[in-house]
Amino acid sequence: MTNGLRKLWRSIGVTLMALVVLAVGRGVIAFTPDIDTQMRPYDIAGQVGKPVDAERFTVTVLSARTAASVVAKGLKHDTEGLWVIVHIRLVAKDKPTSLGYADLIDHAGNVYEATDRIDQAIVGGVTLQPGVPVEGDVAFEVPKNVADQLSARFAFNSIDKRLAAMPRVPINLSNVDTTAEVKL
Repeated sequence: MTNGLRKLWRSIGVTLMALVVLAVGRGVIAFTPDIDTQMRPYDIAGQVGKPVDAERFTVTVLSARTAASVVAKGLKHDTEGLWVIVHIRLVAKDKPTSLGYADLIDHAGNVYEATDRIDQAIVGGVTLQPGVPVEGDVAFEVPKNVADQLSARFAFNSIDKRLAAMPRVPINLSNVDTTAEVKL
């Protein structure tokens, strides 16, 4: 083999090696989840009536009901969708904390946060003391067609939920009432 032929084979080998490295790198990038997926909150499965541990508190979904309107502080709030009212019990674990975030999620992954149309003291307004149970209602507005396929989720931080442990409790709304009025 001549010197020129060796250089040619060496150049081809280096080029092939570089192409293989680039292909492997593209494959790694293609199959690596993005940062939002990597840092998403993780669900802790729960059941209605059973306490579920979160990072700083325990939550128990006691019941859920639906309504066409909600009356809060004497004001009636209607909706084109459906009100879902989830009755919960919270207990702080080892230091004072609060429930900063609550949502409902449907089977398609759509998220419906606790409504800000009415004052909900239990979400962000009540400081939970360790060992002292506090009960209250959380109201959500959802489309009528998803009421039978919802799960409730909770977190202590309303802004940064990266890698947060979020209790997720499927709620049973088999008796959807599209005419009821609920007082909170």
